[in-house]
Amino acid sequence: MMITTPLSYDVSATSEIGHLPSLTPNEQTSYHEKNPSVSHIDLLECYLREIDRYPLLTEAEEQHLTARLVEGDEQARERLILSNLRLVVSIAKRYQSHSQEPHHLSLLDLIGYGNLGLIRAVSKYDPARGTYVKAAILRALDEQGRLVRLSSYRIAQVRHLLNREYALLHQLERAPSHAELAAASGKRLETVEQLLTSDQPSLSLDALFGGDGDDQTLLSILADEQTPDPAQVVCAQEQASEMSQTVQLLLSCLTPREAQVVILKLGLDGQGERSYPAICQHLGICKARVYQLFHAALKKMRTSEYAHVLRSAFVEQQQAS
Repeated sequence: MMITTPLSYDVSATSEIGHLPSLTPNEQTSYHEKNPSVSHIDLLECYLREIDRYPLLTEAEEQHLTARLVEGDEQARERLILSNLRLVVSIAKRYQSHSQEPHHLSLLDLIGYGNLGLIRAVSKYDPARGTYVKAAILRALDEQGRLVRLSSYRIAQVRHLLNREYALLHQLERAPSHAELAAASGKRLETVEQLLTSDQPSLSLDALFGGDGDDQTLLSILADEQTPDPAQVVCAQEQASEMSQTVQLLLSCLTPREAQVVILKLGLDGQGERSYPAICQHLGICKARVYQLFHAALKKMRTSEYAHVLRSAFVEQQQAS
């Protein structure tokens, strides 16, 4: 006996799925080669046709089969399971959209887990079989429907919080804030935010966005916070180039010795600023002469026709930063 999938509990099982066109064996093979994604639909349809052959039980029949089941009658056990397969389908359909991508559980998967719950319910002689089916499906969603698995206690907390949120939504006629949800649930605000965050669906970096043949993956459009903005990098490079050119123009107004002192004192050679004693030792002149040359160079640069260019570049750089 294969147990895998069911649908509406009170209508024909195949009526909600529909049928594929009737094809000959050769046409069917060619059809599947051209449409490989249809195999899942075919499997579901075949299963629904199969379980549609088992009629629903009347109350009297169910009581009679349950009495036989207590006595150990295996045929009664099988009849109870087969007659309730459509109940499993109807319950599984309610939770079909609850599984998070990319770990999505198909309808066939959910029905399979629901059927396990049905078998467990029949084995325990419990007439409330839907409770076991629902529990089995929810357990499967919790264990396999998430990218990051949560503990049973954590999942119970999340569900309790979502129920509170749903109640507040109807009571306030708007979405409640995290603070209101924390007050209603008796939890701290930090705990509420953590629980809501843990229930967020996951996204695959290979997920496609866009349309009209211009699909891009999430990975290709996701910003890297560790990498600087290319526009800012180019802007900084242009500003540095303009500043360097302006400094070179100012240095061209000085004598070679004055320019050398300014370069060493201000660290324009990229080696860092030097002190007066270090410049004296480097050039082999006294400290007073270095001081004299440096201040004379500053005076020339302040009165140079290029001084306003340097001031403008400096102001633009400060505003950009």
